[in-house]
Amino acid sequence: MRRFGLPLLFAAPLIACSSSGGESGPPPDSCSNVPASAQITAWTADSHYCMIRFASGLQGARQLAIAPNGDIFVAPSGQIVALFDSNGDGVSDMTERSTFASVPSGNHGLAITSTHLYASSMTTVYRWPYKLGDRMPTGANQSTGARSVRRARTSTTLVLPGFTTNP
Repeated sequence: MRRFGLPLLFAAPLIACSSSGGESGPPPDSCSNVPASAQITAWTADSHYCMIRFASGLQGARQLAIAPNGDIFVAPSGQIVALFDSNGDGVSDMTERSTFASVPSGNHGLAITSTHLYASSMTTVYRWPYKLGDRMPTGANQSTGARSVRRARTSTTLVLPGFTTNP
């Protein structure tokens, strides 16, 4: 089985809003504000939707965690990178990302809570203070003392109370 670097392809399924008065027209074109260079030729069930490349240049990306404000945290090659779209074009350009932290031997689990961002290596779970909108850590990483849950193969799962992120 061939593994691909994660170019972060996302379908842009924007829900059409009904016009006032209960009349409904065709859904809006979900790609009209997306740069043509980010659009990917793909069949979609509805021509009002499209496939886009939200971000590129992230080698070895394996985990995603999405913050409530829409920031996407991804774990490529021992780092945690925050992706965002500050200009509203539907793409995280190279200037719309920041390295949140480095994770020693990381690239296994990634999760966000209201107070911390968690990442794991094969053996250790780390955390950083986090509040909504942080794109850089506000404190040093801390080993939680917890151990990653080892699964089949060489990947792990990060388990936090209330939810799980899977490899």
